[in-house]
Amino acid sequence: MSKREQGKRTLTIDDFAKIRTVEEVDISPYGERAAFTVKAMNLEKNRFDSDIYIVSGSGGEAVKLTDDGQSRRQTFRPTIPAPGTRLQERCG
Repeated sequence: MSKREQGKRTLTIDDFAKIRTVEEVDISPYGERAAFTVKAMNLEKNRFDSDIYIVSGSGGEAVKLTDDGQSRRQTFRPTIPAPGTRLQERCG
């Protein structure tokens, strides 16, 4: 058995539960910030949860705005309107 084959193993459901998917990205009109959702598997509740994040257009660490997975509706889209206004939730 080669060294490459020795490092292989079968993927498990726990491996898949660690995968995070970035979805529903919205960039502010002048690019100063972006909002997005991150979807993750919740094994305990047997569902997928999504939380909202926002990040500066110039880079840096994303800030998590929700922590309850309640933004899990498939039609949820974070929306950044005109400068100086607040992040909104758009459904549909």
